[in-house]
Amino acid sequence: MTSREIAWLAGLLEGEGCFSLTKGSVTVQVTMTDRDIVERSAWLVGAPSVGTHATSHTKRGHQVCYRWTLCGSSAAAWMMTIYPFMGERRRATIRARLARWKQTGFYRREITCGHPDAEHN
Repeated sequence: MTSREIAWLAGLLEGEGCFSLTKGSVTVQVTMTDRDIVERSAWLVGAPSVGTHATSHTKRGHQVCYRWTLCGSSAAAWMMTIYPFMGERRRATIRARLARWKQTGFYRREITCGHPDAEHN
C-alpha cells in the first residue's frame, strides 16, 4: 500500500468514518451511498465484506447505503496507521477508543496465537 492510498483512506475516514468501541472491541466503520468508494476502502483495509445498510430513509426512496466494518486488532492497527493524517477531533476519538480497548483486556484476546505480540505463543 502506498502512502498516497493511506492518506486517501484517512481523508475518507475523517469525513465518513466511525471509530467506536462495540462489545469491548475497537471498531472502524464506513457507511455511505457511494458503493465504489466503500468497496475500494474495504479492499484497502482488508475488511471481510461490504454490505448494505437499510435505514428509514432507504424505505422512503432514498439511496441505499453500503457499509464495511473492521473490528479488533485490525481496526486498532488502522487507527494507528491513519492517526497522523487525522484532525484534532478524530485523533482524540482514536486515542480514547484505543485507551478504553486496552483497559477492557479484550485486546489481549484479539491478538491471534503465533503473532509476535501475543503473550502466549
